[in-house]
Amino acid sequence: MSMYKACWIESDNPKALAEFKNRKHQKMATDKRGRDVFMADSQFILDMAQSEFKEIKFHFTSEF
Repeated sequence: MSMYKACWIESDNPKALAEFKNRKHQKMATDKRGRDVFMADSQFILDMAQSEFKEIKFHFTSEF
C-alpha cells in the first residue's frame, strides 16, 4: 500500500468518528499510544475525506 500522509483523527461526535472508522477501515491504523490514524494514499483522498466528514478533526502531527 502506498501512503501519501498519515493523519491522526478525533471528533467530539462519537457517532461521526465510528462512521468514519467503519467507512475507512482499510485505511485505518493505530499508533503506539492506541490513537486512531487515517492513512490517506493521495491528496485527493485526503481532501475528499475532509470534505465528506466535517465533524472529524485531522491532525498532521501527533502533538495535539
